[in-house]
Amino acid sequence: MSTIGIRARFVADVFAASDASGRAEWPPHPARLLYAAVDAAGADASEPEDRALRWLAKQPAPSISCPEPFVRAAEPKPYMPYVSKRLKGLAPPRTNDRPFPEVVLPAGQEDVVFGFGGYWPEALVADLDRLLARVRRLGTHRSPCVVELVRTVPQPAWVPNKPRHVPDNHPDVRTLRWGYEGIVDDLRQEWRKRCDRGRLQAEFAREPMKASHVAYVPAKHAREPRRREGVVVTFRLAGDRFYARHAIHVVAAVRIALNKTTGGGLACVHGHAPDGGAAKDEPRVGVIPLIDAGYERSDGRIIGVGFVIPPALEYDIRLLRGLEALRRCSIRVPGRSAARSAALEEPDDTWALNPERWTRPSRQWATVTPIVNHGFPGGGGSRLRPSGSGKVAKKIGKMLMQAAPATSGTFEMSPEPPMRGLAPSQEFTAPEHRRWSWRMHLRVVFDESVAGPLLVGPGRWQGWGLLAPVPKS
Repeated sequence: MSTIGIRARFVADVFAASDASGRAEWPPHPARLLYAAVDAAGADASEPEDRALRWLAKQPAPSISCPEPFVRAAEPKPYMPYVSKRLKGLAPPRTNDRPFPEVVLPAGQEDVVFGFGGYWPEALVADLDRLLARVRRLGTHRSPCVVELVRTVPQPAWVPNKPRHVPDNHPDVRTLRWGYEGIVDDLRQEWRKRCDRGRLQAEFAREPMKASHVAYVPAKHAREPRRREGVVVTFRLAGDRFYARHAIHVVAAVRIALNKTTGGGLACVHGHAPDGGAAKDEPRVGVIPLIDAGYERSDGRIIGVGFVIPPALEYDIRLLRGLEALRRCSIRVPGRSAARSAALEEPDDTWALNPERWTRPSRQWATVTPIVNHGFPGGGGSRLRPSGSGKVAKKIGKMLMQAAPATSGTFEMSPEPPMRGLAPSQEFTAPEHRRWSWRMHLRVVFDESVAGPLLVGPGRWQGWGLLAPVPKS
């Protein structure tokens, strides 16, 4: 599935929580989902529920669908935390005035839905649903709610990733909390610490809950990034090690395995029409190598493989069952040396296996695997110089326009790798029918942010021409 929502229905029509300035909090911080889920799991969480919780924590910040509530005025009230008899001599009692604000939701609009994109396995969705069913409140005890998963996400009212045309001091910009890598372990450690000390003793050393901060804006201010078609399903590659230059052989072996698990009858996988020709009008499933590249310690190793599923195939039962059957499937990868074996497993927390690595909006993109085309560039030679020729530059420009239509920008061609960990374009081994094709790396700078996945060139369904956002550091 491409989108899933977590709905919180406030049964008392009230959401009670305050921000750092003491005002009523709205919309609710998405991180409250993680806080409540860790608290509901406690020390009795099963292994599937723990895996589902970690999956939720590593997702990108969600969109928020919520109504516009009424803010109930809250006068400051005297507040003095209870001090046990053992601690009365150690710390003086504190008395201060604290506001207890809350918002009242309109009648019939008690739902707040957090929308998540990407691929969610069915087994993981069921485990997460069982865990969230134990959540009883978000915010304080005065805002009880019922939390459940939903398949349909309404139109969002707040979206993350503030666009560049909205200034930071805009009155509509809200900074909300969300998770980060390792937040589940940190929250559990804090939860055990508070259980050991007790709620009353923890009042003296209460610290703000850990989270990352994301800028949200109303949906009317957000410009949808161009070219977000399809979802990326990732698998970790286990077994023998493969590097960037082996990418095309790995992709070919995985595509053959997917063709077998789907019964060999899906044109979106094998790419052939019933008459034996190319299936030009059929949507295609792209297989891409997930290579560790672009960072200081990147070594160019193929961490896993990904499947780019177009929107028309997101609910294809045969395709989804074939993808599920690939797990723990042994794959033989032939090459110039002896055949080696690999296996596809569940993805872990590696950044290269996160679909956001390949789909997040960015202005600067670079090839992970070189683009390929038939023939020789310009009139001779198997290598294309960075300057290139007019015909080749025009041909590459058409490829980019096909991958990201209605966009403009500049690009540079070079046989040398654009990111750390990759191999030069001539070291990527090609199959027999493309051994005379020229290969070239690209670095593209668009005029505005473009969302992926971006696959460029005639061999894009076989692993060629995969672009990735250039890391900032």
